[in-house]
Order: sequence, then C-alpha cells, then structure tokens
Amino acid sequence: MSNDPKTALITGGAQRIGQALVNHFHDLGWRVIIHYHASRDAADQLTQRLNGKRQDSARAFSADLGTIDQIEALAKAVTDLEWPLDLVIHNAAQFSPTPLSTTTESSWEHLMSTNLKAPFFLTQALLNMLSARANLIFLCDIFGDRPLPNYSVYSATKAGLAMMTRSLALDLAPAHRVNGIALGAILPPSIAASAENDGPQDAPQSSAALEESALLDSILARVPLASIGSPVHIAEVAEFLASSAYITGQIIPVDGGRRVG
Repeated sequence: MSNDPKTALITGGAQRIGQALVNHFHDLGWRVIIHYHASRDAADQLTQRLNGKRQDSARAFSADLGTIDQIEALAKAVTDLEWPLDLVIHNAAQFSPTPLSTTTESSWEHLMSTNLKAPFFLTQALLNMLSARANLIFLCDIFGDRPLPNYSVYSATKAGLAMMTRSLALDLAPAHRVNGIALGAILPPSIAASAENDGPQDAPQSSAALEESALLDSILARVPLASIGSPVHIAEVAEFLASSAYITGQIIPVDGGRRVG
C-alpha cells in the first residue's frame, strides 16, 4: 500500500482564495499542484515557500484556461508529474460587469470560457489522473442563484456551474464525489486590490473603486453576520467536503447567512 501523501490540484491557486486553499491543504500534509495564469511571481514564491517546508510537496503550472489547447497542456503536465489526484478544486474564475447595453461578444466569451467551459473540459482531461474515490469541488457563487445587477453573464456562468456540479455528481458516481461551495462576500476584488496595493493608502479613490465600495456596502447590508468572509472559511469547508465520504451533489453556501437575509 502506498504511503504517498494525498494530492490536490487547485486552479487559480497563486493568490487570494486559491492561495488560502493551497496553504490549507499543504498544512494538512497534502501535496499541492498550483495552477496560475498571469501570477507567475506569486506562484513561484508560494511554491518555493511550501517546498521549503516540505521537500517536493508543491508544483506550479501556468495555463490560460480560456483555451482548450492550454487546458490540455495543463492536464498533460499534471499527468507527467505522476501524482494521482485525490482532489481537484476549480477555483479560477473571472468577475466583471456586463451591462446589457455595452457587453460585447468578446466579454461574453471570456467569462463563459473561464468560468464554465474550462472547469468542464479540465475535468474531462484529468479523468485518467483521478485516484479511486477522488473528489471534485467547484467554487460557485450565491449570485448564481440570486443574480447581481449588471453582472448577468457572470451570474449565468455561476448558475451553469452549479448545475454542472450536480450533473457531474451523477455522471461520476459512485467512483468520485462532486460538490460545490457557493461563495458570498469573501474577499471581494476591491478589497483584494487595496490589500495588494503598495501605493499610499490615502490616495484618492477612482470612480471604479467607489462603485465597487458601494456594491460591497449594498451586499453587506443583506448579510446577517454583517461582515466579509475570509478565504480561510472557504478552505475549511473544502476540507470538510474532501473528507466527508457520503456527500455528493451538494452546494454549500458560505455567505454569512446571505441566503436567509
């Protein structure tokens, strides 16, 4: 019987929620495969730090998940690594407004490709690498159930991802389990941008930043716990789903009670 540690592949794993997931599972003793697109420096630094803690426990691979060729290249790189996958967390996603009057076909395709097409075809490409009883976790969104004004395409992709989660749970049972996590106000883009900005903290806010701040305020006004969630909360639920042998086809909201607010 192999004594190799379990292995998790986390897409969009170099920063924000993805990085929290990577750190969490690595701390549990897992090997981690970090997918990234443009965040090479962050991915390299994270990989070096984790390998410094435990030798040969982390690898990073770049891919633009908006293209089938690069999805297949990522799957080949993972296959060549010969670390059978016990867990795949589909975290990578794009979040941007799409007002009906100004949305272009290009912006539609970009959101649909990254948020919906990529998780499906990456799962397909990795099927032969999944270990027995492997788990898939899709990061969904409460806005896939309750649409966000002027984000109709994003909301549609997340609604589609929720249905994909349930459908694949049927298609891949009993060999594998498939579940989702529906994110609420978990480190929104405006907060992340502020945290990563090295400039002066008293610089005037742009109109886009003010708009995002107003959006955040409107969301928090409907959250019973009245606070922004932490990526750690997502990682804790992912750990629960990865270890719960009799749960599949479920989407757990982590939203501070937003669905009942």
